Amino acid sequence: MESEILQLEESCNLLYTTTSQTTRREVEQSINSLTKDKSCLDKCIILLGRSTTPYTQTIACITLTKLIAAGPSTNLQISSKEQVLSTCQKFYLKKD
Repeated sequence: MESEILQLEESCNLLYTTTSQTTRREVEQSINSLTKDKSCLDKCIILLGRSTTPYTQTIACITLTKLIAAGPSTNLQISSKEQVLSTCQKFYLKKD
């Protein structure tokens, strides 16, 4: 999973920094497919925790929002909501 995380981080960075429209479209497609990935929640939590770039955190938050908001409530959505709240709580407690 580490190599996938590194690839996602690079894709997030490219999405916001590339000047090539072709590269941007390819990266968007790659990132959009993340919501269909069975390990989407785990990957997003890892991306949020690593904090390598604000681009990565932004994409992780957007992806989690899509995952939580998509369709009728499922076990994955409930788990996602709990993970997001837990991660946010840890993040804000660290700042104090």
